[in-house]
Amino acid sequence: MAYKQVQHEAKDRMATNEKTGKEKLAESFKKFAKYGTDEYHKFNGDEKSVLPLVVKYKDCTVVGTWHLRQIGDDKNRKLVREAIEKAVLDYIKTTPKEKRFIMVEGVTGGNVILKDGKVNPNMPFKDLDSAMKNGEPMGVLYLAKEHDIRATSPEPTDKESIRRLQLRGFTKDEALLFFISRQLPYVEQGKMNEFLPWFVSHLSQESRYVKKEPTNEEVMDIIKRQNALFEKLYGKPMIITENGVMRSNLTTSEVNRLISPSAVVDKPKEAKLLNHINFELDIIRNKKIVEELKKATDSGLSPFIIYGRSHIAIMKSGLDYLYGEPKSIENI
Repeated sequence: MAYKQVQHEAKDRMATNEKTGKEKLAESFKKFAKYGTDEYHKFNGDEKSVLPLVVKYKDCTVVGTWHLRQIGDDKNRKLVREAIEKAVLDYIKTTPKEKRFIMVEGVTGGNVILKDGKVNPNMPFKDLDSAMKNGEPMGVLYLAKEHDIRATSPEPTDKESIRRLQLRGFTKDEALLFFISRQLPYVEQGKMNEFLPWFVSHLSQESRYVKKEPTNEEVMDIIKRQNALFEKLYGKPMIITENGVMRSNLTTSEVNRLISPSAVVDKPKEAKLLNHINFELDIIRNKKIVEELKKATDSGLSPFIIYGRSHIAIMKSGLDYLYGEPKSIENI
């Protein structure tokens, strides 16, 4: 067989494999569970057990957990921390070093924690407990650093998320309102005046809300407009300023309720703007997660991924389609 013919057939096979891979990925999206279905409730756990859901496939380990910052008591937080640490160490024991790859929720590009696919050696936590106090993604990244494991976060960037939300019919103002309001309860006491202007400047540039880096005056004007929009929608401001010091007017439980994506299905009459935005954003994020997971497994890695339990409950049927029946499922 002539060399050119062999080369041509190889390209044909590559094109066919790529098409097949994309089609399989698209088909897996169709198999995602829906909020409110029996399948979703089964794997979400509906808070019957605080312990993480651990699903082990031949090619990857998938963990769904209640976020530590959303667990109300120390006893259960301790149980979850211990279960997460055990899941990571079990993964390390059973996965060859060259195949290890960790994926976590909520850390977008540019964060000091991640650098070039490796966990930054200057990660600002001295031990696992101090890392876990900043959330389970930080705890898992700390373990990745300690065991020299590559890590990433398969999150769409803020820019990508805002652009896709706009394609779904939301305005830039509405998208900014979502990202700002959901972050407020987690800002350290006394740090709002430092954090919020930086965050709003970042979002306004990512969304092309402004054409160039805004001045301090322009940033404060955007904050005032966002605060007014929130008050118009929800009857109270999200930020209160006293003696020039800004603080959040929202509790964690309030934000969880206001942005809950499941409300769109479970309580449609009560669902408002931020619920609908998060519902659409969850679809965007879940597809991105599975895309990145498939890239990792296609490249020969056996990744460990940890995300919020509801994400895994939605994605599990699609992952079953991609990877076959799990070898084991713990805590359902």
